[in-house]
Amino acid sequence: MKFGAAYGTDAGTAAKNLQPGDFVKVGKDGNYVKLDTDNDSPFEIVGQVLAKETELPPAGFLQYYLEMEIPELEAFLKAQGTAPSPGANGTDAGAYPYGAPYTTRGWKSDFEKLLNPTINKGIPFLTDGYFRAKTVVTGISIADIFDATTNNDGHIESVRIAGDVKLGTDTAGTFAENKTDNDVKVAADSRNNALFIKLRHPIDKGEATPIVVKHDGGQVAAKDVHVDYSQNVVVVYLEEGVLLKNLVIDAKLVVDPVAGIPTEWDYKGSVGAVRILLQR
Repeated sequence: MKFGAAYGTDAGTAAKNLQPGDFVKVGKDGNYVKLDTDNDSPFEIVGQVLAKETELPPAGFLQYYLEMEIPELEAFLKAQGTAPSPGANGTDAGAYPYGAPYTTRGWKSDFEKLLNPTINKGIPFLTDGYFRAKTVVTGISIADIFDATTNNDGHIESVRIAGDVKLGTDTAGTFAENKTDNDVKVAADSRNNALFIKLRHPIDKGEATPIVVKHDGGQVAAKDVHVDYSQNVVVVYLEEGVLLKNLVIDAKLVVDPVAGIPTEWDYKGSVGAVRILLQR
């Protein structure tokens, strides 16, 4: 056996219970369980814990980043070789790069985005930490926008509107438009209405139905929901004249995968590795 699951005597604190030197027996479904010296027979011993690793960096993590090649990053750095013109002074629209001042659209934000670990996440299903990072997030409000300046760690990067659609709050039939709530109102006699909701974390491509859009009246029909995996965007097509109160998304996401996680660590609940010397 190359690897398997090992548990302590208490499932809630398994990592604390198993220690180097402990004897283990075969538990339920063939997992390794700490021997109960008061009640178990010594003939049940199948191995002994040699080491426990819970705080080591994932195997291959440093090697992955040292040998990493990002063509997009190299092209970006090459493009920075020519300093842009600062443009005209004052309020003239000729400043860098298209009428925006250099301090507003500098290089740093684009540079950091290219270094985002959620983009460069290792070999798919092997060293990308995919299974460990699989997460089901329910009730994501369309007003839950990520904003680093206000310390709002939201799940949505941005929301774009197509057609005659308003976001806001509906109270007793009176609709107040704003961008801080998640009621959606569509004008009557309007066409081509939709919401384009860009999620912050990657949508799980391995799931058959990773996105479900709900509201207080039920669920948006699957035929009216499109998932654009290439842009990580959920498109919700809206009928004319509808009012959807409390529009939220249930999403299966891959949240903050860590490149370099060894395969045997890559599952939910893994806290590390226990090295066991088998005796039989």
